Amino acid sequence: MKLQIILLISAFILLLSISHTEAFLGFLKNLFGKRALRDLNKYDYMSDPSFSAEDIKALRELFR
Repeated sequence: MKLQIILLISAFILLLSISHTEAFLGFLKNLFGKRALRDLNKYDYMSDPSFSAEDIKALRELFR
């Protein structure tokens, strides 16, 4: 009975460590990936047709 409990606890700890390691590696991958290094969402407002040229100019000044 003790062996079964020890095996269950060790399997649980192993699964937890694998899932946390995978999440940590995914975080590092996203942190240092090409898309993470460039902020691609910075100029999403430029594709909005409701903005005038003056609005875009004002937004560019704000983002400087």
